[in-house]
Amino acid sequence: MADTTVTIKSVTDDTITVAGYGVVFGGTDLDGETFGSDTDYMLDLVPQKLVLYDHGQNSEVKHAIIGKISADGITVDDDGIWIEAELSKHAAYVQHIRKLAEKGVLGWSSGSVGHLVSRAGKSIKRWPIIEFSLTPTPAEPRTLGVEVIKSLGEAVAALQGITPVTDPDTDTEQDIDTMDAAQAVDISESSEAETKAETPKDAGPASASAVEAGGDSHTDDIAGSNEDAEGIMSEDVKVAEATEPQNADAGTVEAINKVLKALDNFNERLAKVEDAPANPIPVQTPEPKAPVTIKSLGDSEAKSIAAWYRTGDMGAVKHLQSGDNQITIKASNDTDMNIGTSADGGYAVPTGHYQGIIARMRELALYTRLGVMMIPGKGTTVNVPIDNEADGEFVSTAETTAFDRDTPALGQKQFTLVKYTKTLPLSYELLEDEDSRLMQFVESWVGQGLGRTHNSLMITEALANGTAGLTLDAAAAIGAAEVPELMYKLKGEYADGAAWVMDRTTEGYIRGLTGNNFQFVPTPQGSNAGSQVNTVGRDLFGVSVYNTAYMPDIGAGLKSLLIGNFSFMGLYMAPDLTFLRDPYSLAVNGQVRLHYYTRVDYGVLQAEALQYATHPTA
Repeated sequence: MADTTVTIKSVTDDTITVAGYGVVFGGTDLDGETFGSDTDYMLDLVPQKLVLYDHGQNSEVKHAIIGKISADGITVDDDGIWIEAELSKHAAYVQHIRKLAEKGVLGWSSGSVGHLVSRAGKSIKRWPIIEFSLTPTPAEPRTLGVEVIKSLGEAVAALQGITPVTDPDTDTEQDIDTMDAAQAVDISESSEAETKAETPKDAGPASASAVEAGGDSHTDDIAGSNEDAEGIMSEDVKVAEATEPQNADAGTVEAINKVLKALDNFNERLAKVEDAPANPIPVQTPEPKAPVTIKSLGDSEAKSIAAWYRTGDMGAVKHLQSGDNQITIKASNDTDMNIGTSADGGYAVPTGHYQGIIARMRELALYTRLGVMMIPGKGTTVNVPIDNEADGEFVSTAETTAFDRDTPALGQKQFTLVKYTKTLPLSYELLEDEDSRLMQFVESWVGQGLGRTHNSLMITEALANGTAGLTLDAAAAIGAAEVPELMYKLKGEYADGAAWVMDRTTEGYIRGLTGNNFQFVPTPQGSNAGSQVNTVGRDLFGVSVYNTAYMPDIGAGLKSLLIGNFSFMGLYMAPDLTFLRDPYSLAVNGQVRLHYYTRVDYGVLQAEALQYATHPTA
């Protein structure tokens, strides 16, 4: 397998290119999960991926963007996903992060979106990569470069069993315990050659020694065996010294010495990891500087006058001299300070700002107050059985005569969910700097928009599939007798719980009609019942009145009046409302997306329960 160590590939005046495997195929990470070459990484989802430090979890760096990875900086090979990221040298903390990379204590870790991730047991099947992070504690320790551990394990008994080794002849993994010393040395030498040959994209030498890499997941095991390892090293040295003259050639001794030196370097690497602070990025504070002093007078008028103040030397201000040791200076801004002129003081007065957005009032959903029947179910479509028979009376039957056979005729109403959506992009700057309780306003705005959507769908269904109870006499008027006429088109069995629905201007027109005993005006005349909006107690002929702008006004061919028992209308809704805050898909533009959606379908269950009046076309 290729070297997985994170390295600094190149440095320019503006960028630092950091390369390494962002994802390593096979094996098991610290969460017990496995990435594979068959995992769907959806690399084209975000073409230019961001680079963070420790996934934004560091208390100092937070979510600062320290670099980017372009599409051509990502390569998929047999070992994993190789990435080359360009860090901005001008970004905060990047120089500190560079030092950690040069010490070899950083690995790559990929970040995804939770609701898009798919797993089969401990195998990750879909992992859409949104960002890559440099971190001292990656979930996949091999991104820190554990190939060195394998090489050492092949030659030093104390490290045997940490990782399997590969037999170069059979290309199969076997445990180091089954091999003799000569085989271990041969594999160590061949492994070193293969590692150099497999490094992708000319990654270049690591800034720290390649043998200094190690894995977080192995730290505890190796730390516990350091003392044993040192003891075994001394024994290995002794064996080498004793056998060199008799049966060990110079190449074998040199190979053993290289491995022992590598183990020393590995111990130093391990000590660095153990000594690294939990929060390795220091707080950046400005260094104190010495106060500014004026070392030369120069030739400006301000400096010359300042010199005269300090020393009394008139040499540079003789043109202003009006007497002995006196100078005359004319005002350069001959005015008083005031707030009317910005430069004279207005800039110092803060501009008032009301901390809130004055919202436009919008109607709320009526389906709860009208008693619309909620249809339960699962899936896109739900079928609701309905009674489709008009009669049902019992029949008079003579003695010994067969009973009347009467079976209900059933119909079916189909409800199919339709998705309704809204997306709202917001810039980072607006979210950070606004002072008008923007999010509270957005919540109310979205809720009222959802209410209007429900009212529109409900009225459209009622006027399309209800019953045309009455054709009015005039195209642009409603007669005083026509209002109760429509009300009594509704059968008595539906009257209990019925309600009027109309536009508020239509209601005003009706209340302006005159008839016997003030039938359209609240009695006693002047009471406030008519001023209440969609509340209990406001009625017409004893039936509650509700307003919505989605009911047509009075006009030719329009349906301006609706009365009905809305418990015979159904609403299938799943879910009520879903909200997703998406900080990733527009992150390259510095925006957060707010996604809202609902799925809804309204349906009339009994057409005779909803009666409407229609104006003639002329």
